[in-house]
Amino acid sequence: MVTSAASARERFLKFLRGHWLDSIGNSIIVSGCSDECEVAAVLTPLIDHPDARDRVLAIRQTPPRQWRCGNATLELADEQQQRLVWITEDGRRSVWSRAANTPGQESKNGIGPAFPWLLHNSIPEPWLPLDVPRDILYDGARVAALLDIRQMIGGKNEPQERLTHILMDHDLHPMRGDYLIPGAESPLWQTLPVSDALRRSIAQRIHRIPHEALSQRVSWSGETEVHVGNHKISCRARDIQALDARWVLPPKDERKPLEIARLLALYSVFDNPLSNRRNGVHLGLDPELRRHCDYELFASPLNAVVPNGHYASKWPHVEWRFGSIGSYPSVLQYLPVNSIVCVNPPFTEAYLSDVMARLAELKLRFRLRIAIPIQEMPWRKKLHSSLPSAELLRTYYDASSENHTDLLHPTLLWEDPRCPLGQLQQPAVVPQPLVAIGATATSGSVAAAAAAAAAAAATAAASATPSHAAGGLPVAEAGSASCSSASIMAAATAAASVEVVTHAASTQQCVQPERVSPDCEAGMLQVRPADELRENTLALDASEWPELSQAKDPSRRPAKMK
Repeated sequence: MVTSAASARERFLKFLRGHWLDSIGNSIIVSGCSDECEVAAVLTPLIDHPDARDRVLAIRQTPPRQWRCGNATLELADEQQQRLVWITEDGRRSVWSRAANTPGQESKNGIGPAFPWLLHNSIPEPWLPLDVPRDILYDGARVAALLDIRQMIGGKNEPQERLTHILMDHDLHPMRGDYLIPGAESPLWQTLPVSDALRRSIAQRIHRIPHEALSQRVSWSGETEVHVGNHKISCRARDIQALDARWVLPPKDERKPLEIARLLALYSVFDNPLSNRRNGVHLGLDPELRRHCDYELFASPLNAVVPNGHYASKWPHVEWRFGSIGSYPSVLQYLPVNSIVCVNPPFTEAYLSDVMARLAELKLRFRLRIAIPIQEMPWRKKLHSSLPSAELLRTYYDASSENHTDLLHPTLLWEDPRCPLGQLQQPAVVPQPLVAIGATATSGSVAAAAAAAAAAAATAAASATPSHAAGGLPVAEAGSASCSSASIMAAATAAASVEVVTHAASTQQCVQPERVSPDCEAGMLQVRPADELRENTLALDASEWPELSQAKDPSRRPAKMK
């Protein structure tokens, strides 16, 4: 009898552990305690109320073999229906129901997971949700839901890639709601190429997220693996080191390991389990080029090169602990005018369209180094005029593996001529000297020097022009470089006839060319006082982009002094 009673007790304790929801509106986690004779239940109100507090109640068996939880006594335990009923001395009842889809349920239903290597079968260790910050627990529930959806979609590459784009572009959606996951009724889910039945299952999984807010534990397993619920995420040592180095709070902060695990888990939702490549959000321009920038507009603590406080990222409410200053596009208002900004947006429809729509304003306010893929989009026709003399970019840098990787899409890299020379930039025009009153050089010598400099630049540009379309580009697009070379030659011819005009002795002058027109004809070079350069430089951009005339504070943009 003693053995039978002990066996029944152990069976009930095993049944009791796990995640429950009660009829009052609490999420309940039951786990073991140091005392083998009892377990603890952590009750957390699911409602968002300032007076809502977590409670820890001991569950133990009293001498009459009755189970008690706090001031309530167990009235019914139904293993088949996965239900418990507790009753207090004054007759109030609380009904506990097992939370849906607990780990292992798929196998019980005979439906195995699509990617079993991304799940762990380890026995959960006793833990108390009170020991984990609430916001990390909620993010754990979000990540677990998205990884579950990846498993539900299974081995279909197109919807897996589309899910990545939905999650990436969700930031720019006007009715985004939750910061990470579109709501179950969001129209974005209609763009996912799956069956209606699977789409309904995805909606049901999203609806369950609030009820599982405290059951999907985020924890480390070893030094390079993060567990979120029953999912396991393999992490690269270089990523962990990068986050550790970026940490801005005290090095011994107790939240640091969990915050690193949380951020790595968040970025894992973008990875397609069918791909042997990581998601492109981790890739960036060559580090040497980015080190010559003041700010990076689309970066992360994993791949940023500029110092903390100089990059924008996906989730600044989490990544501020690692030096992020905000996210696109709201961070634009805080960047200093005329700063050198690296713009490398995600190659998704919403982000690329938004960046191209703002490109005129960005060119006015900042000196850009920008990478844009060549895609069949409405904004493609702007690439010729807005990114003149752009280079064809062939590789990106993967900070996690610390090497370069080939690009999958033809991509243009354009650098504002006013940027200092970077590793990938070659001088297109030799700087022309300022000509001041009283200088020993004559007007003829200045004109000859300008003509020689322009001719040398034209020769270099002509030699660098490919004789065929590169990267699968149409010949008309690849030929834009030769048009640029012809423009330089025309400018060289015009420079030979330049005439220096003398003003007051206190006025400094310089040779400043007019804008080169799109049809490869150059205007005449004129000599203007240096203090007029700002207005004229803006006029060049405004003539290229008509909408620039509506930009705010154009007078604040400084001129390029060569």
